[in-house]
Amino acid sequence: MWTYAKTDWNSTDFFEYAEYNRIKNNIIYLIELAFSINEKWKYPNIDEINIRSFFYAKIFNVIEENLELLANNTFRSNNFEATKEFFENNTTWNNEDVNRIERTTLLYYNILNSQYSNRLILSFELGGDFFG
Repeated sequence: MWTYAKTDWNSTDFFEYAEYNRIKNNIIYLIELAFSINEKWKYPNIDEINIRSFFYAKIFNVIEENLELLANNTFRSNNFEATKEFFENNTTWNNEDVNRIERTTLLYYNILNSQYSNRLILSFELGGDFFG
């Protein structure tokens, strides 16, 4: 289920596991929506995190990787903002990164929902027993 993206993060906002899980669930929603109108592709599993989890670089990178795969396997919008790679013992997401990710998920939510609602559907079933 899609949860509306927060695109107004500022430097004083606190990013916690619930926000990460919301972003993760939105990306999974987008991937499943894309699969309903495009060919399926392999994508890395995005782990659920909780209050006891540590924010390792790999959990940030898997989000970035899935956004890149979404763009590569659906439609790369001119408004797609380049993804980043994060490294252990280095900086992680800041408010600009989270805003970029949230804007990207919202962009693809709008693109994919538009494609889904405007797809062409045959008014009959091919291979059916009766064509009248």
